[in-house]
Amino acid sequence: VEEAVSHLKPRIVDSRQGSSIHVYGTFGGENFNRRCRFDVEAPPAVYKLPERFVSVSTKAYAVNASHVTCQAPPLSAYSVEDASVVRAKVFVLENGIDQSQSSATLWYAPSPRALTVYPSGGPRSGGSLVRLTTDWNETEWSAAQAAGALDDAVCDFGDAGVVPASYASRDILEC
Repeated sequence: VEEAVSHLKPRIVDSRQGSSIHVYGTFGGENFNRRCRFDVEAPPAVYKLPERFVSVSTKAYAVNASHVTCQAPPLSAYSVEDASVVRAKVFVLENGIDQSQSSATLWYAPSPRALTVYPSGGPRSGGSLVRLTTDWNETEWSAAQAAGALDDAVCDFGDAGVVPASYASRDILEC
């Protein structure tokens, strides 16, 4: 079976932490040598090596013949952690060496952090509209938009639960 990657979920991960990702496509059966390779193109401002692309690979685990999971490493693994937003091509390596015929794009951007929250309180029963000002800049927000990740936004209120959120603008999140 010729391995081919069709798409990823999620398509954007926190550049500070990395994340587990799901890679979809056409793959062979279980293979203990299978890996995911992440080829990051270092932005010109942060080239730290003579190579233009920096690659890191991680173990891939088969869910079935069309789905594997692997860990996308944080940007610090690539020595390009100074970058705000970068793209990586994700390939699946059947035997740890031979790459899939195709790849999918994974975006790295820092997750937005709340700077202000309004209102600062509300009824225990919930139901209040909460507006957060975040630290996302235009580049980070544009990357999330390009990755189709803005529709996946949520607000996590700890024990009170996780609720869907939406962006009113680049740095305003409402939930």
